[in-house]
Amino acid sequence: MITSTTNRNVKLVRALQTRRRTRWEQGLFVIEGVRLAYEVIAEGLPVHSVFHTDTLSERGKGLVNTLARHGAEVYMVSEGVMKAASDTESHPGILLTLQMPKISPIDMFNFALVIDRLPDPEHQQTI
Repeated sequence: MITSTTNRNVKLVRALQTRRRTRWEQGLFVIEGVRLAYEVIAEGLPVHSVFHTDTLSERGKGLVNTLARHGAEVYMVSEGVMKAASDTESHPGILLTLQMPKISPIDMFNFALVIDRLPDPEHQQTI
């Protein structure tokens, strides 16, 4: 069980929660809660690591076992560590770090409007 907030994995989660630059450099982001974790499994997204407390519900513990079978690194943490790592006021007892999906610029847009040589910029408001 991790009981120190100075643990390198806990420091990483805290940095991912607070620093956009760290998220981009590491290619990871954090989600919290059992419901979101089940959605991750349903979508088949790869989970990098799981942090959970020993007070997690039976449903949550089953979820942790499933994530471990799928290859996620699992860490049990103390309540104090979870409180420090969580971005919510009342932590859900489980945090996951996931790889950021690779999205090509073309996939980001379903529709694009390119304006070329518009004579009067005020016309942009009507478009």
